[in-house]
Amino acid sequence: QQSQTNDVYGLVHHHEALMGSRCERAKKSIIIRLSILGRFIFSPISISAIVCLPHFIKRIQPDVLHLHVPNLTCFILLLSKRAKQIPWVLHWHSDVIGEQANWKLKLFYPMYKIFETALLKQANKVVVTSPEYLKTSKPLFVFAEKCSVIPLGLEQQVLSIKTNAKVHSSLKILCIGRFTYYKGHEYLISAVEKAIKNKQPIELCLVGNGELLNQYKQWLQQKKLNDIVTIRTGLSDKQVLAQLLEADVFCLPSIERTEAFGVVLLEAMRAGKPCICTNVVGSGMSHVVVHQKTGYVVQHNSADALYKALQCYINSPEKLTVHGMQGRKRFEDMFTIAKVNEKWSALYAQL
Repeated sequence: QQSQTNDVYGLVHHHEALMGSRCERAKKSIIIRLSILGRFIFSPISISAIVCLPHFIKRIQPDVLHLHVPNLTCFILLLSKRAKQIPWVLHWHSDVIGEQANWKLKLFYPMYKIFETALLKQANKVVVTSPEYLKTSKPLFVFAEKCSVIPLGLEQQVLSIKTNAKVHSSLKILCIGRFTYYKGHEYLISAVEKAIKNKQPIELCLVGNGELLNQYKQWLQQKKLNDIVTIRTGLSDKQVLAQLLEADVFCLPSIERTEAFGVVLLEAMRAGKPCICTNVVGSGMSHVVVHQKTGYVVQHNSADALYKALQCYINSPEKLTVHGMQGRKRFEDMFTIAKVNEKWSALYAQL
C-alpha cells in the first residue's frame, strides 16, 4: 500500500517454478521476486528466501514488517533476532482450514499450526479484511485483542457507466471466478435453467478457468444451455472490464468462507453494477454487498434463492440502476485504495 510518507519494499514469490530471483521497480516501490522450487499443498517453496529474507531486512532496516499469510516463507522470520526487533503486522487473508479443506491440508495443518501460532504471538497487529471473517476465525479467537479490520481496495477508475435501466432484451448476468468447488457455479447455472423453464429472458456469461472447467462445459451441453450460458477463458483485464460494463448484474454464488472477501465484487461495484452474493457465515461478501441497497445477499447453496434475486431484477429493471449507483458510491466511500491506505498509514504510524 503506497502513500506519500511510506517507502515500500516487497519480497514476493515468482508464480512459476525455477525462475531466477530478480529485483524490479513498481511505481515507487522496490520488488524482489524470489525463485521457487515448486509448490507444496498450494504454497510456494523458496529455498532462496532463507538467505534473501534476513539479508533484505538487514539492508533495508524497515520500520514495520507487513506479512501476508498464509505463507510458509514467513516462518523464516521466527528464527531472526533482527526481525523480532521490528513491529510485525500479519495481514490475515484467510484461515488455512476451510469447511471442505483438502485432505493434505488437514493432514499437515497440526504441524503448520505450531508455527502459525508463533507468528500470531510475535505479531503486534493482525489485520483481517472484514468483521464477519474475524468473528468466525478459530485461529484468531484467542488473539482478538490484536486484531483490526481493514478491507481490501482497488484503484478508483473513471468508467463510462451505463445509468439507464436494463437496455437488453434479456437480463445479462456475469460471473467471474475460478471454476473450483467453493465458487458455487452449479447453483447459478441451475438458477438460470429455472428462469429459462419459466420463459424468462436471461443470459449468463461465466469468465474464468480452473479444474472444473471441462466438467461445466459437459454439463451445459447435456442440459442444452450452450445458447444461454457462455464460458469465456483467457481474457485480458481490458476484456474482463468490457464484460463488466456490458453486463446488467454481477453474481458471486460462492458456497463457503474460502471466499474470504470477494475482490471481484469491488470490481463490479466500481463499474456501477448491482451485485448478488451469498450469505456464507464468516465471508466478507455480505460486508461488501448491502442487501437490497447495492444488490442482494441470498442463501448460499441454493439455486432457488439465486433465482428469486434474478427474478427481482427481471420484474423491476429500474433496481439495476439504483443498486448499481449505490454500489458505486459505497465503493468510493469505503473501498478505494486511497480510503484503505488512510487506515494502513494510521496503523503503521501507531506501530
